[in-house]
Amino acid sequence: MRQVVVICAVLGGLVSLACSFSVSVGNVPGKISGEPEFGDVVLATEVDQVSKEPVTEVVEFRADVEEMHAAINVKNVRAGSEFRFRWKRGREELASIVINVPVDLVDAWVEGYIEPTEDVPVGRGYSVDVLFNDDIVSSTTFSVVKN
Repeated sequence: MRQVVVICAVLGGLVSLACSFSVSVGNVPGKISGEPEFGDVVLATEVDQVSKEPVTEVVEFRADVEEMHAAINVKNVRAGSEFRFRWKRGREELASIVINVPVDLVDAWVEGYIEPTEDVPVGRGYSVDVLFNDDIVSSTTFSVVKN
């Protein structure tokens, strides 16, 4: 059994924004036992379309990248919780993706991604924060390199 919820928003200029959330209930049987647990946020150019687990992990993106994915493995997350993926360059927020969790997550990947509409400016100082109910649970930095 798989449930997919897609929530999108647009922040003008650089990116057309998209986000995705998937939970594959059938592959992790059981019930929530304990407090929520969060892995490290992983950057990728591709994720598995069903599980949302990163397929092609990266530490930097090319300027002409088609999709920039950030995914985090989570455990023991209750329905009604909220994740936010905050994409930034320095202090400037480029995109903010909010995902409201529709079902209990025993062990799942949660993913937010952006699709740039033009080349991303080359440089350092980019980051992604993952927030759970308004608290940062994982962050990472990355660079954008020439094509």
